[in-house]
Amino acid sequence: MKRTYLINDLVWITFALLVCIGGLKLGFGSFQQPQAGFLPFLAAIRAILNPFGVSFYGAALFASAVGAAGGLVFLHRASRVLGLGRWECVLATALAGTSPALFFYATVVEVQAPYFGSVGLASLAVARLIVAPRIHNAVLLALAGIVAAVFH
Repeated sequence: MKRTYLINDLVWITFALLVCIGGLKLGFGSFQQPQAGFLPFLAAIRAILNPFGVSFYGAALFASAVGAAGGLVFLHRASRVLGLGRWECVLATALAGTSPALFFYATVVEVQAPYFGSVGLASLAVARLIVAPRIHNAVLLALAGIVAAVFH
């Protein structure tokens, strides 16, 4: 067995154990500060758009649009990393971008569109880890998973 595979397996087993331990600490049916990353993200978007006179509601709508667009960019990049051709990547991104759910949540003030952006980031990290199973790609995936968990 290659040493890289052993290290990769140990990283994922450790990650799974940490997730299980964290889940047991929460208890069944309890959430501690759900969607904790949405409000700081929204505050940052509001601070950026404040000089332009954008209302808080407008900033929240912009945050949803940015999250959805970011998720599509990450999806496209992950498809390219996995070896799909240019037009296959465009088709996959177009299909995801025209889904009614994503279109709806990109145009309303909800956490789902920014969450889609963080999941897109995690999918790019997964694609990089599949193509090049190295420790730094595993760490990037762990960080992307933390970002997705904070947004959810």
